[in-house]
Amino acid sequence: MVERWDNKKHVEVPCPAAVTEYNANMGGVDLFDMLAGLYRVDHKSRKWYRRIFYWALNVACVNSWILYRRHCSQLSVPNKDVLDLLGFVTRISQCLIVINKPAPPLQRGRPSIKATDDKEEQAPQQKRTVNSPLTEIQLDNVGHLPEHKSVKGRCRQCKTSIIRTSCIKCGVFLCLTTDKNCYFSNKPADFHVSSENSKSSQTGSNENGTENGMSPKCINIVYHFPWGMETIEKVHSLGDQPFQDLSNVEQEKYKGLVTGKEASLPHCIVCDTSLETATAALLVDSYYERRMTSTDSTTRPSMVLKLHSQISPFQIAIAVSNTSTRPSELRHVCHHLEKDFKRNGVSLFNISEQGSTLEAHFKRNDQLGIHYTIIVSDSTISEGLISIRHRDTQIQKSSHIGTVVEDIKRNLSARLEHHS
Repeated sequence: MVERWDNKKHVEVPCPAAVTEYNANMGGVDLFDMLAGLYRVDHKSRKWYRRIFYWALNVACVNSWILYRRHCSQLSVPNKDVLDLLGFVTRISQCLIVINKPAPPLQRGRPSIKATDDKEEQAPQQKRTVNSPLTEIQLDNVGHLPEHKSVKGRCRQCKTSIIRTSCIKCGVFLCLTTDKNCYFSNKPADFHVSSENSKSSQTGSNENGTENGMSPKCINIVYHFPWGMETIEKVHSLGDQPFQDLSNVEQEKYKGLVTGKEASLPHCIVCDTSLETATAALLVDSYYERRMTSTDSTTRPSMVLKLHSQISPFQIAIAVSNTSTRPSELRHVCHHLEKDFKRNGVSLFNISEQGSTLEAHFKRNDQLGIHYTIIVSDSTISEGLISIRHRDTQIQKSSHIGTVVEDIKRNLSARLEHHS
C-alpha cells in the first residue's frame, strides 16, 4: 500500500508487487545508466567493435568514479575536495595527455632579434607553485631526512614559521629548531625545550672547574601531557672539563687533530632520561583518532597508534580474506610467508587462523601500531598476488608473493643516500 493525496487527505492505494520490487532495486542499473548518459564518450562508427570499445571506456570511467567517491568517504575527505564526475573524467584525460609527451625541440644557435623582442614584451611570469607530494609518499616513513636550504619557506605543520629546513624527499618545509620541532612529532606543539645556564656566585673556577663562574649548560626536553608538563630528558654539556684533570701525556691521546687548526680536547655531553616518562610521551604522541564514515553515514573515531616501524610491537601482520573459498590452502601459504619474514629479521603477527572480517583485522592492527597488513586471498593461489595495506594511508597495493619479502624489507630498512 502507498499513500496518495486525494480530496484534501491521504488515502491508501494498493501498489503492485512489480512496482515495489522495482523501487527497491532501481539504485543499480538505472543509476548507472543515468551516470553513463551524462558525459558520453562514444562516437558514430560503422564498426560495431568500436562502439563496444567506446561503451566499455565510458563504463570504466563511471565505475572508477564510484569507487573514488567510496574511497573518499572511507577516508573522511571533505565534500568540497571530492571531484564530481565531469572533473574526474577531465583529470583522467589530462593525465593521459601528458603521458609520453615529447619535450619541445631545442633551437640551435643564437635567438633572433625578433624572438628576443617578443620575449621582452611578454607579461612577467607568475611565481611557480610547487605541488604537494602524494599522501602515500609523505606517510611512508622511508627516507625522510631534514636538510638545510638556501631559500626560505613556510612550515607546513604550524603554518606560522618561516624556516630553511625541509624534507630531503618531499621538499616540504618543517620546523626543526631548539624552540619548535614539527619534523619528528605528530603533535609538535606539545614538545618544549628550555635551557639552563645559571651563573655561580664564585669568580674564576667554581667547584666543578668551569671558568668564568658559569655552570655547565643544561637543556631540558619537556612534553605537555594531558595531566601537565614533565621533563623527558636532560642534556648536560660539560665541555672538556673531564679531561682537564688528566696529565698532559694522557690528554694528547684524546686530542683531535684538524688540518690547519690547533689540536683540542673533545667536549662531553651527558644525557639523563627517564625511561617511563619517555615511553609515556612516545605513546601519547603516537595516539591519533581517525574519522571514519560507517555504512549508515555516521562518523565515528577510529583509534590509530602511529608508531615507527622499528619500535612497533610487530612490523607486519598477515590476514586471510574472509571471502576466501580455500582457507586451508591459504593458511599454509601464511605459514610459509611467516618463516620467510622471520628468516629476514622482520617481526610478524600471524592472524590467519582468526576468523574475522578484514575491517576488524585492520582496526586491531591500527591500534597495535602495525605498519603493514598483508592480505592473502584466492588470487594468491591462482595468480600469486597478495595485497599490502599501509597503516597511515589505508591504501592497498598488489605485489607478487615471490618479491613481497624483499619489498617489505626494503621499505622498512631503506636509507636514503645523501649526495653532496
